[in-house]
Amino acid sequence: MPHPRMRTARRLGAATAAAALAAVGLSALPAQAAAPSDTGNLFAFQPPDAQTIVPQSATPQGTAYRTVTPSVIPEGTALTGVTVTVNASGLAGIAELSLPSQCSFTDAAHLHASCALGSVGVSDLGSLNLGLRADAGAAAGAHGTLRFAVTATNAVEDPSDAGMDDTPVVIGDGADLAVQQLGSLTVKPGGSTSISPQVSNLGDRASKGVVMFIDAESLGSSTGFSVGGNYSNCEYGVGDQGDPTVDDSGVLCRFDSTAVQPGDVLVPSAPIPVEASATGTNGYVVYGFDVTGGPLDQQTTHGHAGTGAPLTLVPVPAAKQPQANLDIDYDNNVDMSTISTGLVDDVAAIGANVHGTVGQGLPLAVGVRNAGTAPTGPMLDGLILGAHSAKDTAEVIAWLPSGVTVSQVPSGCKLLDPSDLSSSRVGAAQLPQSMRAALAASPPPASTGPAPGGPVYLCLVARVLQPGQSALFDFTVKPTKALRQVQGAVFVAGALDDDNAQDDMAALSISAVAASAASSGTPSGPASAAPTGGGLAATGGGDDSLPLAGVGAVAVLLGAGAVLFARRRRSGDGGS
Repeated sequence: MPHPRMRTARRLGAATAAAALAAVGLSALPAQAAAPSDTGNLFAFQPPDAQTIVPQSATPQGTAYRTVTPSVIPEGTALTGVTVTVNASGLAGIAELSLPSQCSFTDAAHLHASCALGSVGVSDLGSLNLGLRADAGAAAGAHGTLRFAVTATNAVEDPSDAGMDDTPVVIGDGADLAVQQLGSLTVKPGGSTSISPQVSNLGDRASKGVVMFIDAESLGSSTGFSVGGNYSNCEYGVGDQGDPTVDDSGVLCRFDSTAVQPGDVLVPSAPIPVEASATGTNGYVVYGFDVTGGPLDQQTTHGHAGTGAPLTLVPVPAAKQPQANLDIDYDNNVDMSTISTGLVDDVAAIGANVHGTVGQGLPLAVGVRNAGTAPTGPMLDGLILGAHSAKDTAEVIAWLPSGVTVSQVPSGCKLLDPSDLSSSRVGAAQLPQSMRAALAASPPPASTGPAPGGPVYLCLVARVLQPGQSALFDFTVKPTKALRQVQGAVFVAGALDDDNAQDDMAALSISAVAASAASSGTPSGPASAAPTGGGLAATGGGDDSLPLAGVGAVAVLLGAGAVLFARRRRSGDGGS
């Protein structure tokens, strides 16, 4: 999506799935993403795009405050103590601010403000709706800069965003296309719904020519949702020239002869269908407008044209007034709506609780179960550790406790190399939601060095799991000493939009008695107990037991939550 707000909407759509993203596990770290900081937690800051605001004397709209919305996006775990500092000293005599309730001015001239956002959940978006309008004496052509600074008590700003926290502001005139938010959407699996985006012109000049972009994205399988229709003035299968990682699944419709006058509100002459696949679960629909020849028009890839009658915007304005094509506010051109079919993606970890004898082989089965109502779909492309194919629908990370060796490794599993585990690219403390819940009462130690524990295996499920189906991986381990319920852990990940991260971790417990005790008839328990699921068991175990803080340290070591949003750096985004 080439339009700056389109890219932001996609980024914010990803943020709505942050909890699921954080539970994905050892997933791809985009090349553009910076290495995690020493704090182990990052956030992204999205300032408002460049603003052109009309003089107060230009139109009645000039006296109204325009809403500009800076946003804070967690890149892993929830944020606490988030504060946004606003510096409008660069706009003195040019523009003035109004503040929402969570902000207050810190100087008499109302050029500096502090805004307390507080906590921002991992699946939430922290945002402020600031008001901005031209100063009463500001003349056209005056310009300045609105600056922001963001802090959090448990995180730092993504270093790749450094120096990009400013918003240029200029006094001018032009068209200002704005879209109306449509609200959440629902659709039955395999069915369709429709949307009718509204575009209005809030500026003081007409827009001669309009383009409309619509795209439907799934938070899981890329084939979950799509945009329908077959209009001759629409191109289907378009994308963003500047972001080749994004699927070309959008629709761009051209209305080159349509003039949108100030105050006009137009809608497509027919609703736009949005279709869901039979296995689609959750996603979002992005919709927006731009002037002909604007960034959205210029930077969109070509698709294939429809063959039906053309789509129009109605009502058509009675007068057409050719004007310079400039959209003066890109913050309101694009919006998005969540969409859901009601199906649930949920993979659950299968752990184990086994008992054996020192020096003897002991069967150990761990795995994953489809606890949802939708079949498992393809995972995110590219794991940090180990390649996978398009057939892979789930991964299992089995961390074995110390005191055992592995004599048989099941097909589909590989031992993770210690050098990979200590690599900075996977050493992020952005823990899965399941681990955060387990660690709530016992935070991980400050050190992120190797924690006591045994080998770690990554296992891939290379088939679709229907609801209720499981995939087990049968290891054979050999205890090397007497063990009393020593703890390991099993972590699983499936589709991007796992709706229940609480069952993504399960306990793995091993007990063993000495061979002499076994031969003398000392009770040692069953050879293999039924697999267990859910959180880590609160079992005893002396010095060999794994405290929950140890789980946190290993999660840091493994980078089990090292997932950063695949987003383009704003330095590459265009804007007007």
